[in-house]
Amino acid sequence: MKKTTRSRTHPLTAALVAALGIGLHAVDALAATRIAVTTADDAGTTDTCTLRQAIAAMNDGGVATMSACVTSTISGIDTIVFDTSVFPPNGANVITLADTPNNQLTITDTHLIVDASANGNLTVQRPTTATNAFGVLYAITSYGTLTIDSLTIANGKLTASQPSGAALGAGIASVYTSLRLDNSVVSGNDNASAGYAAGGGIAVYAGDLVLNNSTVGGNHVSGNSGISGMGGGVFVRQKIGTQTGGNATIADSRIIDNAAQGNGGGLHVGGGLTLIRSQVSGNTAGKDGGGIKLYGASTLTDSTIRDNTATRNGGGILAAGGYYGAPAALLTLDASTVSGNRVTAVSGSRGGGLFTRVGNLSLINSTLAGNSTAASGYGYGGAIYVKQNDFPITLRQTTIASNTAAHRGGGLMIMSSGAGAVTFDGSLFANTDAPSNGGGNIGVGIGGITIEGGGNLVFPGAPPSSDVINAAFSTAPINGDPKLAPLADNGGPTQTMLPGAGSAAVDAMAATDGRCPLATDQRGMIRPDPAGAHSSPTPCDIGAVEAGSISDAIFADGFDAWRTFGARDPAALVKD
Repeated sequence: MKKTTRSRTHPLTAALVAALGIGLHAVDALAATRIAVTTADDAGTTDTCTLRQAIAAMNDGGVATMSACVTSTISGIDTIVFDTSVFPPNGANVITLADTPNNQLTITDTHLIVDASANGNLTVQRPTTATNAFGVLYAITSYGTLTIDSLTIANGKLTASQPSGAALGAGIASVYTSLRLDNSVVSGNDNASAGYAAGGGIAVYAGDLVLNNSTVGGNHVSGNSGISGMGGGVFVRQKIGTQTGGNATIADSRIIDNAAQGNGGGLHVGGGLTLIRSQVSGNTAGKDGGGIKLYGASTLTDSTIRDNTATRNGGGILAAGGYYGAPAALLTLDASTVSGNRVTAVSGSRGGGLFTRVGNLSLINSTLAGNSTAASGYGYGGAIYVKQNDFPITLRQTTIASNTAAHRGGGLMIMSSGAGAVTFDGSLFANTDAPSNGGGNIGVGIGGITIEGGGNLVFPGAPPSSDVINAAFSTAPINGDPKLAPLADNGGPTQTMLPGAGSAAVDAMAATDGRCPLATDQRGMIRPDPAGAHSSPTPCDIGAVEAGSISDAIFADGFDAWRTFGARDPAALVKD
């Protein structure tokens, strides 16, 4: 085995990076192996093949010594599986680690798969009655990969730093290692180190993360340093200096009921986030980003950010691009719902649903509803808060309704106008704030903006009404009651607000050359409403939902050329 060391590169090194670089093992390239675990015991003897023994064998390049682990040379990446005669399919399969000091499972094999898919599920846990604190899985390689399939990782606990010099990931720590979880659960893990702590459930440093059909729930991170306590559910960070890794791709997954003493109650992502058909809900942050805090260019598609709480900024999402030297990065929400999120500090709370420092925001076919700042005090931006729109803000057929701010900007608050264009097309505002302060729908604190685009609806009022402060529209919006129903399952992957009978939003936006700005609505249904419109399409509805539309073009009007359809498969979507 080779051993490499890395130099210190950042003030955080004392707690994190310097020690992370010590003792990395670059395993020599050997023939890949496959080992089957044959017992639920932990430590084992020379006559057993435990999970710990199988990992140790892989760490040594697939040479199974001091155990009965049977290796078979196969082509591809090293793999650990579980004997189905011992761990039957869909049985109550549990491996409980011994309650001894520092008893986490340590992986140094450069490329390893731990696969329990043939067993249906398998739990690897620290004992629920343990007196010793330790994490469950700790992978440290030389920019390798770890893949986990059909495992539950539970009850890890950290109260002190690991060999890396920091407390990372009480459930799974992946250091200089990219991590992939398929069909897995990370739950009930607690990172309570008194020093630098990041990642209650999962921490990935200097690697990337992929979650597929997995749940990260009920995890917690604390820590008492100023930049500690980040990522209650998941913490992902690029390598300081080289910016290696730090990105997360999450599909068909749930990040639920996690808590962070600092930032990013559900997710703290140092790079970019791709979130697809997933839910981030019920998470809390003691500082910023109740659901998500992210820094890089990110896209959320067919996803729900719901019922998260932060104390200061960004109850649902805090986009931190532009802060602390991080480059400004575009955040895109496509066919997604941000609802019921809140910030609670009476002394100053900003962005109940979403907070961004510099703008650089694109909302497409999305709904922001029921988000709020603290009920009293200086609360700005019930749905969206932008410190200064240095970069463009674009809303396309989006609904921002029933959001509240205690002071100003129930829907959107731009604290200071900047150079970025603000463009709304076919979007709907119907929000409230403290009446004496104005700006129930849109407020600009310093300077003024002109909102480009057209086909918008602002209710109950638009300029010169005090419902919109320091903002003008290049094309006057409609002022009429959209008569929106509460958030509900109206089809598609996310909850939406359906315009009711007599809604001012229905058929209120003229189609251009027979087309709406977007070919489908948030649910993936056809725009405009094709019912009875075989010769010419009806006008478009304003907002994220096309009332009365249908989901299948075949039953519309015979494959009309003016229609363009989305590629979403409703049967494959996740909605709670």
